[in-house]
Amino acid sequence: MSAAIKIEISDPPTSEVIHRFRNFGEDIYRLLGDMCSVDIDEIDAATSSFVVRDIHRRDLGEVTQTIKRELKRQWFFVRLLLDSENQCVSTQFGQENQAFSHRNQA
Repeated sequence: MSAAIKIEISDPPTSEVIHRFRNFGEDIYRLLGDMCSVDIDEIDAATSSFVVRDIHRRDLGEVTQTIKRELKRQWFFVRLLLDSENQCVSTQFGQENQAFSHRNQA
């Protein structure tokens, strides 16, 4: 089975935030492109979210940690939505929330 993580902007989507979000997405593409499916066209058109898809369960921890590290490095505040075998986990992470806590488990 595979999982997907939807990454959504938590800040108001101003032109500056959208530009930074796309740059963040391009970095995620470079960091994770060999491990899962990240669509660069989706990232380049993103205004509020993009999805990291086809994450193998064995790679889910590493993918999540990579995203967290990059969020911390770029001082970005986003919401991560994990969909794995019909379970959805909503998580907020970034500059204002240094903890990675799970909530809204279905």
